[in-house]
Amino acid sequence: MNLLLKSWLCRVGVVGSLASLSFMLAGCGEKPQQDQKSHARTVTAATVEAKDVPLYYDTLGKITSLESVNIVSQVNGQIMEIHFEQGSTVEEGDLLYTIYQPPYEAAVTQAKGRLQQSIAALEIARLEVERNRPLVPQKLVAEQSFEQMEANVIQLEGQVEENTGALEAAQVNLNYCTITAPVSGMIGIYQVNQGNVVYASANQQLTTIQQMDPIYVDFIVPTTVFPQVQKYYDEAEGNLKILVSYLDGEDDSDNKLSREADLTILGNLVAANTGTVNLRATMKNADYAFWPNQPIAVRIILKTLKDALVVPEGAVAYGQQGTYAFVIKSDNTVEQRTISVGQLQENGTMVVKSGLSAGERVVVEGQVFLMPGNEVIVTSDNPKENRLPKATTDKVIGILKKYNKGSPELFKQIEETGQLPPDLVENLKKHGALSEKEAAFIEQLEGYGDDGKGPTGQSSGSSATPKKAAE
Repeated sequence: MNLLLKSWLCRVGVVGSLASLSFMLAGCGEKPQQDQKSHARTVTAATVEAKDVPLYYDTLGKITSLESVNIVSQVNGQIMEIHFEQGSTVEEGDLLYTIYQPPYEAAVTQAKGRLQQSIAALEIARLEVERNRPLVPQKLVAEQSFEQMEANVIQLEGQVEENTGALEAAQVNLNYCTITAPVSGMIGIYQVNQGNVVYASANQQLTTIQQMDPIYVDFIVPTTVFPQVQKYYDEAEGNLKILVSYLDGEDDSDNKLSREADLTILGNLVAANTGTVNLRATMKNADYAFWPNQPIAVRIILKTLKDALVVPEGAVAYGQQGTYAFVIKSDNTVEQRTISVGQLQENGTMVVKSGLSAGERVVVEGQVFLMPGNEVIVTSDNPKENRLPKATTDKVIGILKKYNKGSPELFKQIEETGQLPPDLVENLKKHGALSEKEAAFIEQLEGYGDDGKGPTGQSSGSSATPKKAAE
C-alpha cells in the first residue's frame, strides 16, 4: 500500500490508497469505469502568491578586520609585566606590557642635567653680551671680541636645543617601556612571555589586536557581473545592501545567521589572472559573530522585485520541453502548463516570470505519473483542509445508501467536508452483507479505522462527527 496515501488517509479517518479506494468503489458499482480520471491521485498543493522578493547575486568572500595591529616593542629590554588576558577585549589606550624602565629613567635624568647646564651657560653668555654692548662704541671692547661673545650665545642656544631634543628622545624611549593598545578590539595570544628580553631591531611580534566592530566583508564578482552590480549601485545612490552568512556546514541551527552589510567600495581594477573585481562592504559586528579571515557566503541584493509571483520549489518540474507546473482546476483535475522561472528564494520558493497567475493552485508533491486531466486529491498538513473528490464521496455515499447505512445528516457531512468519519471503516467491517469486492476492500483496510487511528496509533485528526457513522 502506498505509504504516502496511507498516511493521508489516516488523517481523514480512512487509511489505504486513495487510488485503490476510487478503484474499489468503482468496482462496487454496477459498471466499472475505465476512465483514468476516476483513479484520483494524492498530491499536496500550494497557492501562487505575489510577494516582494530580492533580485540577487551570490558569491563567496571573507571577513577582514577594519584595523589589524601587530604589537612590537620599540625599545630593548626585559618584559616585566603583561597586563591583559589572552583573547580578551581591550580598549584604545589600555596598558598591555611594561618593559624594564630603570635604564631609560636614568637616560631621562641625564638628559635633563645636560639641558640645565646648557641653559645656564646660555644665560651667562647673554648677560656678558648685554654688559659689553655699550662699551663697543667707546672702544673699550674690541669689536672682534664682542662678535665672539654673540657667536658664543648662538652656539649655546643650539646646544640648548640639542639637549632639549635629547631629553625628549630619552622621554620617548621611557614612554615606550609602557606599551598600550593603539586601537580597540580583540587581543590575541602571548607570543612572547613575561621575563623574556625583546629587541627593537628584531621587530619581534608580541601579540596582535583585531578590530572586530565594525568589520570589513571582502568578496569578488566576475567581470561579466560587475557592470550589473555597478548599475544597481548607482541606481541605489551608493546604498546597496548585501547579506552575509556562514558557509553551509558552519551553522547547523534552524535559524542560520545572516547579517546585513553596506557595500562601500567598488574595486578599481580587474585581476588579470582571475577576471574578477574586488568589492568591500562594512558590517556591524558588536556580538563578534564573524571573525577576521573567516570564509563567508555573500548575497548582493541588487533590487527588490515588487509583487513577484512565487511558488514552492517543488511545484516546478523539468522536462524536455522546459519547465512546467501542474495547475489544479476547480473540478480537481490538473492542467500541465509551461512556465518561466527566476531565482530560488531563501524560504524555498521560486520566482515565476510567466505562465501562472496569482491565486492559482499548483501541485507541489505527487507529480510522478501525474498526467494532464488526472483527478487529484489535495492533502494538507492540516487534516481539516484535506478533501476527497466529489466523485469519490458520491460513491461512498452510494454504498452506504445501498445497504441502508448512515443518515441524511452523515451524508450531508461527507458532502460538505469531503472527509470520512474515523469510525466508518470499522463499522463497515462489521457489516456482513457486503459483496465480494466490497468485502475485499474492507479486508484491505484491516487494522485501520478504529477511532480514526492507524496501525501506529496516530490520531487521524479528522473533524468531529455526529453520532456514529454507518450504524
